[in-house]
Order: sequence, then structure tokens, then C-alpha cells
Amino acid sequence: MEENIFNLDKTDDLPEAYKKQLKLLNVRDDTRSLLALFDLKDNLSIDEILVGMYRLHKVEKSRIWVSSTLHNLSKKGLIRKIDGTKGKYRKVNKD
Repeated sequence: MEENIFNLDKTDDLPEAYKKQLKLLNVRDDTRSLLALFDLKDNLSIDEILVGMYRLHKVEKSRIWVSSTLHNLSKKGLIRKIDGTKGKYRKVNKD
């Protein structure tokens, strides 16, 4: 099979009820924008996320929103706080 059957960017072939069960697809657009920053740099601080959100997406968010979103994403297993550092996070690889 030439096409990547695990591609989460192309889900048009999946039924809506099925897509609702997928963790990553049920993330709000602004949260997806935050996650996209981790594709540009492995480890990010809250300050870097705030700057990146504005520079890349022209989205202004509060520090509280970023902190809360990071907490929620870590509960979903999508990101993880880096041990031994203060306020740095990384995306969890599902490979």
C-alpha cells in the first residue's frame, strides 16, 4: 500500500462518529496551533509558545491559557513536561 494508512491529516474516508473517538482530531484549532509549534522545535517553554503562537499564527493567548492547555495535553498523553527543567515541554512521539 503506497499511502500511509496511519495519516491523521487525511481523514475524509472515516465516518464522523469514528473520527470523534480520535484524540488528536478532537483538539480545538488554537490547541492544534500550539501543538504545531512542537514540530518546529522539540522542547518549548511557555514563553517560547506565547511568542511562537503570535509570530506563526498571529494568535494572542494568555500565559494561563497556555499553561492550562499544556496541562490538558499532558493528561491526553500528547505532550510531556521535561524532567529536571522548569516549564519546558516536549511532544510525545507515538512511534
